[in-house]
Amino acid sequence: MDRIRIGLVGCGGMGTRHLYGLRELRRTGLANAEIVAVCDPKQENAELAASEAERLFDRRPEVFASVSEMAERCKGLDAADVVTEPHLHHAVACAALERGLHVMVEKPMGLTVKACRRMIETAARHNRKLSVNENYRRDPVNRLIRQVIDKGLIGRPYQMIHHSAGGGDRVVITPWRHLKARGGITLDVGVHFADIILYYLGDAASVFGSAEVVREVRHRPANPNRPYEFHKRRLAGMEETVRPTAEDVSAATVRMASGAAVDWRLDMAAKRMGYFRRAVYGTKGAIDCPGERNGRPATLHPEDREKPLVGREILGMLPDFELDPVTSALFGKKAVEYPFSPDEADLKILALEYHEFAEAILNDRPPEVDGVAGLKAVALIYAILESSVAGTSLRLEDVEVGKVDAYQREIDEAIGI
Repeated sequence: MDRIRIGLVGCGGMGTRHLYGLRELRRTGLANAEIVAVCDPKQENAELAASEAERLFDRRPEVFASVSEMAERCKGLDAADVVTEPHLHHAVACAALERGLHVMVEKPMGLTVKACRRMIETAARHNRKLSVNENYRRDPVNRLIRQVIDKGLIGRPYQMIHHSAGGGDRVVITPWRHLKARGGITLDVGVHFADIILYYLGDAASVFGSAEVVREVRHRPANPNRPYEFHKRRLAGMEETVRPTAEDVSAATVRMASGAAVDWRLDMAAKRMGYFRRAVYGTKGAIDCPGERNGRPATLHPEDREKPLVGREILGMLPDFELDPVTSALFGKKAVEYPFSPDEADLKILALEYHEFAEAILNDRPPEVDGVAGLKAVALIYAILESSVAGTSLRLEDVEVGKVDAYQREIDEAIGI
């Protein structure tokens, strides 16, 4: 099997997870990508990632300090996997694209809508693939829910609820996630949910939103986010407190182009009564959506049945439903519910992202989540924040093209665009 040769750019916590995701893909026997280089300006991080890759793949990747050096000196390099902090995504991705590399970039695609547009323009100018790692939609449960909606099992969707509360007064993973100049927690967490809304229901048309900083001080996490060595070192060097400058609570009504309404609540400050609720209501029923990476089943409530259908029971109404071969190899055939832990599921979905990106290059086809899709998810989050500043409803189109950008201007200035 042909394999795409990839350089991992950004050897921090998420970069480490990407290595383990690629190992999951190799375990299926369907690997079409390999890491041949790692790149980070911090040599300690790059060497640590190279050692981890060598342990996982029995081959040590080349180590570089910059994208330009990697592109020039690593022979046969096809692509860059950009896993830096988000405020660097646009600069690193564009540098790779300009040097002829295809790019897979972590979410959020760019720190602002303007940054996303720059990435799209650069990819088009150099005729390179640009793929965004939006992982939630790839969970088998969300593939099933999308089919339920597309096949009309709940009729015409007219309302969606997305509520999430939890986070308390601790730093969420890293301090930079609470700084406006680095995007903030509403973007970093919320962009996942924005992509799911768009995946289920199509384009958004308008938003009326509000947002605020509730936790004025956040405290160092008690434990590392992941069991890897990098995460342990990061926690050990973290300050005891951080003073957030980015909003941690948001609420919005999103009107979709289809006419459906979405009730949005994202509360990253709640210390008690944390909860998650996602559901889509249609003219012929509703579906309760359990979230991602937890293996729990969706529950379908058709109006013409007394009892709901749970998980695999839904397949009786979708006889043609199939997961793609790679998802089936990772999760199991018809795996619309599964026994894996969130960490295990996370790595399997990363494996799917690698495989799909490589297939897009090998077969010259668009990635599932291309630059436009990545921009739309970022724009939906900023529409909420821009609406909060403006105090009025905003059209998504105006945010997407940069006509409305009052909230983002100081971020654009901070990142030099």
